[in-house]
Amino acid sequence: MVRLLLILVTFLISAPIMAASCNDLYEAKAAQIRKDKAYTTSVGNYLFISNNQLGYNPGIQVPGRVDNWASDFLDAVEWGPLFLSMTDENPRKDWLEAFRKSIKNDCDLPTNDYKILQTMLKELIDDGSFCPNNKILEPGFLKGKKDFKKVLKAAVSDQRFPEYCKKNSAHDDSSREVKSINSNQSEKKEAATTKQ
Repeated sequence: MVRLLLILVTFLISAPIMAASCNDLYEAKAAQIRKDKAYTTSVGNYLFISNNQLGYNPGIQVPGRVDNWASDFLDAVEWGPLFLSMTDENPRKDWLEAFRKSIKNDCDLPTNDYKILQTMLKELIDDGSFCPNNKILEPGFLKGKKDFKKVLKAAVSDQRFPEYCKKNSAHDDSSREVKSINSNQSEKKEAATTKQ
């Protein structure tokens, strides 16, 4: 009996851990991508002329920018879009825009302010929605962010975030009085005949 009780207590304690945050899984995937695609690039290498002598500064080696979707996804949720970028690319903003557009018919969120959306996404990461059965979702070549957007869309459809999606919620119109057009016209005729 004691052994059964210990097993039951152990299971109950470990159950919330099994449904824990997806953050660690995506962090591990981001680290693996960084390791697999890692390369260095030289920054600051240039030719110069000093005292009528031609010189060369070899610069320094720095890690190159790796296309890391897992890191971009987590950073978008945690920090929002990149504010300063040397190029027009903003992968974090791309993630957030894809999520915002996927639910725009059900949940009207601000266009340039992603704070509410980030809060919703953090909750889905923390409760394990983005890693069903402890498996991460991966954007494929053809499907893109489709699986990720499905998770958010399903959560919004299930009314998980009513405090953020009040604008587009259904209204109860049962108390409204319906007037027929014919009754309005007959009232106008009656009013006209009484005036005469």
